[in-house]
Amino acid sequence: LSYPLGNAAQYVVCPTSFCAPPSTLVIPTGSCCPVCKAPPPQGCNYNGRWYENGQTFTVHCNTCTCFNGQVQCHRVKCPIGICTEPILQPGSCCPTCFGH
Repeated sequence: LSYPLGNAAQYVVCPTSFCAPPSTLVIPTGSCCPVCKAPPPQGCNYNGRWYENGQTFTVHCNTCTCFNGQVQCHRVKCPIGICTEPILQPGSCCPTCFGH
């Protein structure tokens, strides 16, 4: 591609004329040549870790899902126990009946 620089005698030859999808050609401010620009990632950065869009993961007794750059978390649902004195074991999210 070539573009005039204000008069017909001067042209700039631009190296990029095609971008592979999903990138698109954009002309940055102050430039006359287009460049390829990739779309922003659709994943999520959560507590320093990268998760893909749609990925579900567990963090501190919460089930979380990455959805279009946003993380949505919900508390893990615990089954209803039938014992009178449930015990929360170290490292567990849900209390259990003693001996089960």
